[in-house]
Amino acid sequence: RDHDNDLGVAIVDPHPQLLQMWQDRTAHTGMSFLRSSVGYHLEAGEDGALRRFATAMLWQDKTGPRSTKRRTRRRHHSSPTQQRLLASDYERPRLDVFNQHCATLVEKYQLRQTHVCGMVTKIVPHTDQGVRVDVQLVMDPNDDDKDNHVVSFTADNVVLAVGNANPLYPEWATKPHVPEGLVQHLLDTNNKKHSVCNCTHPSSSTPQRRIAIVGGGISAAHKALELVRQQGHVTNTSTTDPEIH
Repeated sequence: RDHDNDLGVAIVDPHPQLLQMWQDRTAHTGMSFLRSSVGYHLEAGEDGALRRFATAMLWQDKTGPRSTKRRTRRRHHSSPTQQRLLASDYERPRLDVFNQHCATLVEKYQLRQTHVCGMVTKIVPHTDQGVRVDVQLVMDPNDDDKDNHVVSFTADNVVLAVGNANPLYPEWATKPHVPEGLVQHLLDTNNKKHSVCNCTHPSSSTPQRRIAIVGGGISAAHKALELVRQQGHVTNTSTTDPEIH
């Protein structure tokens, strides 16, 4: 088996780091806390793992190294947001706490060794040895060369967890508007140069942008709140009235 590893698992992902798309998109929405409770995390079979991790983080922030305990007492008090690692409703974890917990799991289970940076181009089932999976390796994330190496894996099982890599734009969002930055899907983090998901205009002296958010879901609400905090002029449009849960 090409690119085999001791764990017997290969995670094929075109990004340089595992969970990069998750981190980029959640940051793009402007959320501070996750929508799910602390009981939902990536360490399967370990009940309460994220809560224990958050408790350890809070304890470490309060105590700190022994040599700096006296200086720590003289520091200014942290903000309520910094003190709250879990939201008061449903114990929803703060986004950075969840991401740090994920990072510890990547190290704990040696998942970097399983990461194959590439794209699956073909799956051939029912071969003599199992399922053949052809992967076009991405040697350089910034390299658009289509002649990068292609390797083959032989697998007993294949799990598809492809997600939504390419957000769909509505028909009224014409092609020139997207590259020029006039229209952008909230989950499209590729066009960072002309991002409309902030209140600072990148190419003029105008201090603020007038931004319209189309959508009535939680992601739209997250982004609207973030832009309002940036003193932006935001209009939210949707086909239904806002719901309060």
